[in-house]
Amino acid sequence: MHRISLKSGNVAIFLAQFVLGLHLINLMFQVNRFYGTGYDGHLYSLFHVGFDSNIPTWYSSWLLFLAALLSVLVSLGRIRGQNSGYPARKSWLGLALLLFLMSLDETAMMHERLGDIIEKQVQNLGGFFYYGWVLFGIPLGGLLLGLGYRMVVGLPQRVKRFCILAGVMFFTGALGFEMLSANQAYIYGHVTFSLELLTALEELFEMSAVVILIHALLIYVEQYFEPMQLTLGRLPEKVSRP
Repeated sequence: MHRISLKSGNVAIFLAQFVLGLHLINLMFQVNRFYGTGYDGHLYSLFHVGFDSNIPTWYSSWLLFLAALLSVLVSLGRIRGQNSGYPARKSWLGLALLLFLMSLDETAMMHERLGDIIEKQVQNLGGFFYYGWVLFGIPLGGLLLGLGYRMVVGLPQRVKRFCILAGVMFFTGALGFEMLSANQAYIYGHVTFSLELLTALEELFEMSAVVILIHALLIYVEQYFEPMQLTLGRLPEKVSRP
C-alpha cells in the first residue's frame, strides 16, 4: 500500500508538466504544419493552444476554476477566525469570483466578443491595438494589479512572492504577448509561424501563472487544512466475526 501526499509542491509540478506537455504537442504540430509534409487538421485543432473549445482551453479553464476553489478555501479559513486580518475574507471571495469568471471566459470567449464590439466602435485599429479588446484590458489589468498588490501585502513572504510572480506573468502573457501578436498579425497576416510562436508564448505565460498562483494558494491553504493523501493499494480484507 502506497501513500501519496498531495502537497503544494507535488501538485504544482504535476500541473506544470501537463502545461509543458500541451505546449510541446502544439509546437510539434506547428513545426509540421509550416515546415513538414502536412498535418491532421482535426488533431491540430484539438491541441492548438490558441484555439477555443479544445483540450488546452478546457485545461486552462479547469486551472482557473481550481484556483477559484482554493481562494474559497482560504476564505473559509478566515471565516473560522484563523490568521484574521488584511486581506479580509471578502477579498478572497472577490478573487474567487474573478477567477471563476476568467474560467468561464476561457470557454465562453467573452473577451473576444468584447473585442469585436470595440472594433466596430473604433475604426481602423492597427498595430499593437489590432485586437480591440486590449483597449479595455490595459486599464482593467492595471486596476487588478493595483488591487492585487494591496491584497497580498499582508501575506506570508513566500506566498506573497509567488502571488506577485503569478500576476506579473499572467498580464505579461494576456496583454504583452497579445499586443505583440496583434502587431504581427496586422503586418504579416494571420498565417505565419512567428505568430503561432507568439500565441503559444502568450498561453504558456498565462497557464504557468495560474499554476504558480495555485501553488501559492495551496501553501496558504495548508495553514488551515491538513495536506490530502492518496492511498494506493488493495483494501484490507474484512475480519470475519467468530
